[in-house]
Amino acid sequence: MRTLFWNIRGFGQDGRRRQLIEYMRNKRIDIVTIQETMRTEFSISKLEHLSSDLFAWHWLPSSGSTGHSGGILLGVKDATFEVGSMDRGGFFVSMEIFERALNFKWEVIAVFGRADHRRSEAFLAELRRKVAAAQLQVVVGGDFNLIRSEEDKNNNLVNFPRMQMFNDCIADMGLRELDRVGAKFTWTNRQADPTRSVLDRVLWLRGGVRHAMPPIDPSRPSTPGNFCAKRSRQFMKGWGANVGRDIRERKKALLEAIQSLDLCTDAMGLSADEWMLRYDLEDQLTVIYTDEEAY
Repeated sequence: MRTLFWNIRGFGQDGRRRQLIEYMRNKRIDIVTIQETMRTEFSISKLEHLSSDLFAWHWLPSSGSTGHSGGILLGVKDATFEVGSMDRGGFFVSMEIFERALNFKWEVIAVFGRADHRRSEAFLAELRRKVAAAQLQVVVGGDFNLIRSEEDKNNNLVNFPRMQMFNDCIADMGLRELDRVGAKFTWTNRQADPTRSVLDRVLWLRGGVRHAMPPIDPSRPSTPGNFCAKRSRQFMKGWGANVGRDIRERKKALLEAIQSLDLCTDAMGLSADEWMLRYDLEDQLTVIYTDEEAY
């Protein structure tokens, strides 16, 4: 069973849908939760195009005068789950699901906390009420837009009372955080000297959920800094030759270069030029996905 939590920052953004389709197919996703869709409505036909498998869908419309703020989409694979009741609030959508293979029933709650921290207290209060009312084991995941410790941010601009409020809420609900692999931070503001934070996380309640979640491999390359520098140089040296390759190979090369830079970021940091290179690689990948989406 595989679950995707992703802040897509605009379901209608160029290439985003194509990237989501490809990821769901390649990783064989069973549960998909998308935050910040910036959509007030979804057509069933467009949702059906996201996967060759049948999914049950539930969503929270985006808000604001133009619908360009927030929004959550939650889907579960019909072949894996039976869907029970659904719920949604101002900051979450949820489904009670029965996982056939494990004969196990639980509730998945997808959340999106707004970047406007004037609403953080209301977000956490609603989440506390939702978890307290749950009759099943729960998994809560998404973009909380809150940090838990100083290590969750790469600078000292930390609001300690807000951080304590978040940790107190998690403790009050009895939630535990699932270990995450990959890059140390989950968000950046895409600057030459970026602010980076851990804003996305998955929390679970009650031991039974541990059996429903897939194992998480915490391993990493033993020498990430050397790996990064070598792979990045190889990529840039050979990029001119790569241009004529098959699109699939180009996407693979771009993703590998981005991942190697991410490893370097955690190991020794990146220069301003290396950050701009990373953003450029992301933009090149977006262009490919956008072209594929057009055709």
